[in-house]
Amino acid sequence: MRTVSRWLDSIRSIGSVDRILAKFRGMEGILVGLVAVGVALRVAALNTWGVVWDGAEYATMGWSFLQHGEFLVPYAETPTYYRHYPPLYPWYLAAWYAAFGFSAGVTQVASLVLSVIFILVAYLITADLLGRGKALYTAAFVALDPPSR
Repeated sequence: MRTVSRWLDSIRSIGSVDRILAKFRGMEGILVGLVAVGVALRVAALNTWGVVWDGAEYATMGWSFLQHGEFLVPYAETPTYYRHYPPLYPWYLAAWYAAFGFSAGVTQVASLVLSVIFILVAYLITADLLGRGKALYTAAFVALDPPSR
């Protein structure tokens, strides 16, 4: 039990993590390659993503905002507003719909662009806080995390 406790203590210390990462300094090219593979897999899976309930609701909200300037539920008998979805993503989609039209493909490309931007943001924040080496690991993990369907 003492061995496990000492091992956990050594892992918790920042110096040990830095020593472990020092062994992988030559992996920068591999990590950048993993990020590229993750982005390529997202692009390759673009047409295989199905439409799920939340995605359809967000797309409908974005289209409604573009058409009416507000988030109306189109299939309600009386004008009803969406109240349980936040508006930022539908506004983002409305900008895409204004530029490229309303379709499932446009929605999927907009989501793809946002997921690639998220990889970049995760890298930049981690690089600022913990350094470039750890930021590459973060970007690789985020890029290889499968997108939700």
